[in-house]
Amino acid sequence: MTTLLAVGMALVVAGCLLLGLRRLRRRLVVITVQGMSMSPSFVHGERVLIRRGDPTRLCTGEVVVLEHPDSATQGEATGAGPQPGGRNWFIKRVAAVAGEPVPASVVRLNSMPGGSIVAPGEVVVLGEHPHSEDSKQWGSVPLDLVLGAVVRKL
Repeated sequence: MTTLLAVGMALVVAGCLLLGLRRLRRRLVVITVQGMSMSPSFVHGERVLIRRGDPTRLCTGEVVVLEHPDSATQGEATGAGPQPGGRNWFIKRVAAVAGEPVPASVVRLNSMPGGSIVAPGEVVVLGEHPHSEDSKQWGSVPLDLVLGAVVRKL
């Protein structure tokens, strides 16, 4: 009887672990960086682990992966690049979140009025390379375009 109970408990534990791993797989994504827009922090060919989650919890300074804000005219991605599913993802650093002032570099190049504040449900992102495509061209980006935040390099 005890052996049967031990086998039953082992099956229950294994089932719980398997269910937990499936949930974890839905929350984690691996992206290969393409291009140099986040150089030197992330370079072409590096793989990064992304954690999907609530984009309203993003903080300034975090690195995120997001879809191009105008997917109809998207062109070549200079970030994470085309991935399975045919989407182009960009990797950028969060420069400001809702309620924070829009950085001066974005205001200057995007003809946003000085003293602008990031609207609720939006984020401002910047690449590290001086010629990266980011909020300087796009303006603020809706949070529903954010796939997730970078956890670490692989």
